[in-house]
Amino acid sequence: MTSSVLNMRLGAILQLLRNRNDLVFSILIVTVVFMMILPVPPEIMDALIAVNMCASITLLMVSMYVSSPLSFSSFPSVLLITTLFRLSISVSTTRMILLHADAGHIIETFGNFVVTGNLVVGLVVFIILTIVQFVVITKGAERVAEVAARFSLDAMPGKQMAIDGDMRAGSIDSAEAKRRRSNVEKESQLYGAMDGAMKFVKGDAIAGILIVVVNLLGGMIIGISQKGMSFSESGARYAVLSIGDGLVAQIPALLIAITAGLIVTRVSGTGSKSSNVGADISAQISAQPRALLIGAIVMLGFALVPGMPSIVFIILGVVIGGLGFIFLRKAKLQAGLAESEAGMELAESKGIWTGTGSAGGVPFTVPLRVMLAPSFYHSFDHDHIVLAFENECRKINGDIGIPLPNTVVMQSELLQEGAYCIQINEVTAGFGVVLSGRCLVQARPEELDRREVVFERGELNFGKNPSLWIRPETRDVLKEQGLEVLEPLDVVIRHFGLCVRRNAGDFLGVHETSSILAALEDKMPGLVKEVQRVLPVSKANEILKRLVSEDITIRNIKMIMEALVEWGQKEKDTVLLTEYIRSSQRNYISDRYSDSKNVLHTYMLAPDMEDIIRNAIRQTSAGSYLALDPDMSKNIMQQIEAVLLHETRTTDSVPPVLLTSMDVRRYVKKMIEPEFPDQIVLSFQELTQNVKIHTMGRIKI
Repeated sequence: MTSSVLNMRLGAILQLLRNRNDLVFSILIVTVVFMMILPVPPEIMDALIAVNMCASITLLMVSMYVSSPLSFSSFPSVLLITTLFRLSISVSTTRMILLHADAGHIIETFGNFVVTGNLVVGLVVFIILTIVQFVVITKGAERVAEVAARFSLDAMPGKQMAIDGDMRAGSIDSAEAKRRRSNVEKESQLYGAMDGAMKFVKGDAIAGILIVVVNLLGGMIIGISQKGMSFSESGARYAVLSIGDGLVAQIPALLIAITAGLIVTRVSGTGSKSSNVGADISAQISAQPRALLIGAIVMLGFALVPGMPSIVFIILGVVIGGLGFIFLRKAKLQAGLAESEAGMELAESKGIWTGTGSAGGVPFTVPLRVMLAPSFYHSFDHDHIVLAFENECRKINGDIGIPLPNTVVMQSELLQEGAYCIQINEVTAGFGVVLSGRCLVQARPEELDRREVVFERGELNFGKNPSLWIRPETRDVLKEQGLEVLEPLDVVIRHFGLCVRRNAGDFLGVHETSSILAALEDKMPGLVKEVQRVLPVSKANEILKRLVSEDITIRNIKMIMEALVEWGQKEKDTVLLTEYIRSSQRNYISDRYSDSKNVLHTYMLAPDMEDIIRNAIRQTSAGSYLALDPDMSKNIMQQIEAVLLHETRTTDSVPPVLLTSMDVRRYVKKMIEPEFPDQIVLSFQELTQNVKIHTMGRIKI
């Protein structure tokens, strides 16, 4: 019970100290100052000297584990406090040595241990330690801090501009930019403070030498004149205490100087993974195994020199050589893995795949992949296949302006004879089967029957017409009669293009939108600045995705951005905002979907059907959606299907479009998309005055 109460009280005290660390810090500073004035008993002095050593060792360990100087940004203040604490101890011990010829057990033990009966040796050891600290460590760390402070200050404007550029490009958000600016400012302040704080370390070393001289001379004078000691007796007594006092002060000072040197010479890693000095040194030395092997040879060479301790050099040579061989073997293994990964990436870039149906060791999904049955795959030259897909991607990019990744073409044993599978981000977007030695004709069965052409029915690949395959001999005749005939590879290419267009939004993310804006910013910085002021990159990306998902080009990015600036301030709903952007593209839309005589062939929704859809639109804080009664939705779809499934093409082979009002256009498109993914739905606001509308029918309830 007593132990439990004691633990509770101790925990309460620690919690109080943790909550009032500012008060503890103030008391510590006041105590350090009063130590210079008030006498301190030897027992308490021993405890304070032990605390000083413990603090210096702890700080040294902390400096070895920080990942960057900013991780210990309070070090300049800590350096000032430890220096003040150490000097106050020196003042108190000087008073004790001169008044009582006694400074506690630690100082006397240090003095006797170093002197070991020879005062000259003790003085020389102390002087060497002081020279090492003052001339080597402190001077070097001071110079590094001075240069780092100057370079950090010079680089500050450039870093700030780089942060602003990243934020404008959309690479980082405002919170990340604020954090980086804070780090830049803190880094500049840290190196500036370290430049000044190193003067404390330098002054501390000088003060240590002077204090030892004062203690030694003052003590001998007091011992001879006031205590009746002989010269040798006084010298022996006060020399031991002075040297012990100097070492007690200089060893923690040396550790603090090393700590300061480690912090100011610390180079932050570029990766996000934190590291420490030991890990960095080990990794960087092990990265050069040949250097270790050469070092081992040199050590073995020293072992052959007469008079040298051969065993020591042989052991060192074997150890270093063994480490070198281990690191060399590890480096070769890693190089082989890297070469394998690079080869796989190169293969992907050329559309080559070495597997037979799996992604191997690829950490991310393959954006575009076409898998072919082995016999179909080997019936063509691989470079010819890759070039065909590259040309299709180039065509799509030229049509709608989206950047497409390289297409990976591979064979898969899992596919049946003549089958192919089109995957986007490793999700099947299209599947079909081609008949070997046959050509696909884009026609209805009755058209071929009328021409007395023999055909075979196959599995549906794409489009509305059934899959009809003919012999190659009749291909030229049908082409002359105006029918489209596709070779087996052309079938896959056509299906591939349709899948990519239907999922075009998947290839246009925030990164791609940021790249488009960055390219536009080089030519029109003012326009991009206005766009970023009106709406964030993520919202602009959503609008562009909506455009390309309906096969609307974004190549005229200037006009799109100008429309965003105009309408983005008035409309926040991305669905309606996209409709306004589409209306700004009326010249492009009208030209693309009208025939050679500038006639747009349309089916129109009846006004009562539009009203039903319009009244079912619901607006929420997250956006708008269509809440249509299932029976009514089914009824509307049946009426639309009845028209679209029996549509007839015009002489220019331009498919008719659905024409609606702007406010319901998007919802009509989403409603029919599962059944008619390629059906174009336009609004009246997307047409120019020059377009002649040919109404082929009205869709009624």
